[in-house]
Amino acid sequence: MFGLRNTSKRNRRLPRSRDRFVELLEGRTLLSGNVITTPTGTPNSPGQPAPMLNIQGDALGNEIMIRKGGTPDEIIVNGLNGTLVNGSTQEWHFSGVRQLDAFMDSGDDVVKLTDLKLSARPGPVGDPFEGVALFDVEIDGGIGDDRLTVTNTTFNAKADPSSNSQVGMILSGDVTTSSTGSSTGNDWIDVSNTTLIADGGQVSAGILQIFGEQNAGGTVTSGNDHINLSNTVLRASNSSFGGTAFAAIQIYGDFNTAGSGQTSVIGQGNDWIDVNGTSIIADSAQGSAIVVVEVYGDSNSSDPGGTATIGNFAARTGGNDTISLTNTTISARAANFSNNSVAVDIRGDQNFSNGGVADVGGGNDNISVKNFAAGATGFNSTNETDLRIFADGDLIASPSVTSRIGVGNDVISLTNDDVFAAGNAGNVANVTFYSDDRTQSGETASTVVQGDDNVQISNFRLQASASATLQLQTQKGKDVVDIFNSRVGNLVVSTGGGDDDLEILNSNWGNGNLALDDGNDLLKMNGDSFTLTTADGGPGIDTLDAHNNSGVLLTSGFEIVK
Repeated sequence: MFGLRNTSKRNRRLPRSRDRFVELLEGRTLLSGNVITTPTGTPNSPGQPAPMLNIQGDALGNEIMIRKGGTPDEIIVNGLNGTLVNGSTQEWHFSGVRQLDAFMDSGDDVVKLTDLKLSARPGPVGDPFEGVALFDVEIDGGIGDDRLTVTNTTFNAKADPSSNSQVGMILSGDVTTSSTGSSTGNDWIDVSNTTLIADGGQVSAGILQIFGEQNAGGTVTSGNDHINLSNTVLRASNSSFGGTAFAAIQIYGDFNTAGSGQTSVIGQGNDWIDVNGTSIIADSAQGSAIVVVEVYGDSNSSDPGGTATIGNFAARTGGNDTISLTNTTISARAANFSNNSVAVDIRGDQNFSNGGVADVGGGNDNISVKNFAAGATGFNSTNETDLRIFADGDLIASPSVTSRIGVGNDVISLTNDDVFAAGNAGNVANVTFYSDDRTQSGETASTVVQGDDNVQISNFRLQASASATLQLQTQKGKDVVDIFNSRVGNLVVSTGGGDDDLEILNSNWGNGNLALDDGNDLLKMNGDSFTLTTADGGPGIDTLDAHNNSGVLLTSGFEIVK
């Protein structure tokens, strides 16, 4: 509905309001070190109207800047460090730009979008943007090691009640297919001090998508990307009666898909993703307020007859990602007569296999969520907040699928976080937390190699009036799970096979179920308050160390009690 990618299917782009100007570029022989703009404006003047502007790079390493002009709706495009624009060193001026596409082709390219302050209203009858206040930006670095930056920029699309407002931005380091040739794909993408606002209309939608690699049938020999989103606001607000305010951010280090007969390879895929000081908001809707946030190190999928590979499964290399969300707020609020919902999905390595072969080599991931708040609130609506964290996982598997993730020794921490749903009696908030595969049990064709995981949860709060449950599962491996100074509604923990340590100190919950499963395990509880908790050591020589707790604790399967 809103143009989000379906991660269980092949790549899709945001729906466009027009056909691209590709036909204008077909057959053109581009000059070395030259960038073409279509349509062109009048240089060194306020610029001719260019509501839809295409920028096409060449095979060399181009560097361009797109910046604010001298009038409120003017932008300037100029080359840097020897790059020509339309065969010239001069600046090129355009006014009224509402849709900007930059395709940089091959080479190690640099695209800087800076200091833009643009606003849009719905176009009149017959205008390309009739009925929609729209800003739509797509930048594709193409083949090579590219650097894309967006700084100090504001796009504000404001609609009236009979129209829609939409702000969309897609940034891709590489988009590779079977016909593009191979790429090293070590890209740097930085969005900072930027505000994207969709305001008003029957539907207000703000969507930001960032990809280190998008690969469908091609080869990326390396794929070690740096993605930073900082001090940025994405907001969708004020949709009219019965409408929806929708805000979404999707960030993928590697987005690798293989259709039938395709082989898609990303050689390493060791990515660094940092989201900090950022707000994602859907609010003041007369219908629904919805926020979706997805941050994935590796997303890997294959259709029947395809092979999708990140890293090297046999050598246990590749797919070692660092993901951090810090000082970030996610909020759906103040919708009337419908629902407020927040869904946050953070994954280190994830296979979405519909068939064929899907491999991720290593998967030693570090995921940190700190000083983070996610909440759905409203008095006249239903409110639900969901936080999902998967370090290694295989979402879909069947006997016709070969789906494998290598050793995943993961470190995951949640610190000073608040997940909640508030405003009425029917609120629901859930945290689902898997350090290893969610669905491996009983799946003969699915393999997630044993990982020794370290999970730290401290000063964490999960609350809602109707239901709030923290469900944590580590599966196989020698795992260490620490929960300190935290307050949740209900607590469900399963440590799976291996010699595991589960320590819960100075924490509060209602009902709990603690299952340590196979192995010689340790459960330590001290200073906790709860209503009723069952704890089962499972097979093995297990140790219970429980003191100074308040509540009913029912235990079984512990051979050593301290």
